[in-house]
Formats: sequence, structure tokens, C-alpha cells
Amino acid sequence: MDTGSSVRASDAVRAAARAKPRPSRPEPRRIEKKLTADAVLPAPSPNRAVAETDRIVCIGASTGGTESLRDVLELLPPDCPGVVIVQHMPEHFTASFARRLDGPCAIAVKEAEDGDAVLPGRALIAPGGATSCCSGPATATPSR
Repeated sequence: MDTGSSVRASDAVRAAARAKPRPSRPEPRRIEKKLTADAVLPAPSPNRAVAETDRIVCIGASTGGTESLRDVLELLPPDCPGVVIVQHMPEHFTASFARRLDGPCAIAVKEAEDGDAVLPGRALIAPGGATSCCSGPATATPSR
């Protein structure tokens, strides 16, 4: 019997007994709780009647979304619900973008101005560099 190999085997057994094995799976990352719309907006009261209003379409697009917006708007019929659009675009560019879209589309397309009504068959593009909101009887209110 070769004692040299048995010593090596016993050393390996001792080393294995002292080893601290790593977990086979990484521990799951803890994800911070995000705000939901319920945290930002109060939940509707179950006793409060919700008034039905005219339907509108809201579209948000980031950089590179201009061609997609064109594709969507060109397909809308003239009697579609009013459309409000927020496009990530610098100030002063949204007016020319709206004019460019107005030609090939069956609906009217324009940059939103203070007091513009959201009407069927019309798309309003929020001006770049402004915060816009719809309020009251479907009117757009950009503020710079």
C-alpha cells in the first residue's frame, strides 16, 4: 500500500471539511418599492359617482418616436376621438413637427396652445419645453 497517496487523500478530506462552500444561487436582490398611481393619485371613493366624459387618446413618445407617431396618426379616421400627444422634442420643434404631420393625416394636427379644446378628429401636440395638462371640459393648457 502506498502511504503517500493515502496522506494526500486524508489532507483533501480535512481541507474539504474546513471549506466554506459558496451558495449555489446568488441571493435575490432587494428591489425598492416604487410609487404607484395610487400613491400619487387618491383612490376614487366608492360612493362617488364618476362622470362620463368624451373619450380621448393620449400618446407619449420618446426620442425616435416621430416616425411611429406619423404612422399611427396617418391611420386615424377623421371622426376619431381627440388625441393629445407628448413627444420628447426640444422647444420650437414641436410646432414644425405638427405642421409636417397635418398634411398627410386625415385628422387636423397642431401644436397645443393655451385653451385649445380636445376635439374629435384633431391631435394636439404638447409644446416642447412646456408642461401641459388637460382640464375642465377637455381643454389643453401648456405652461412654460
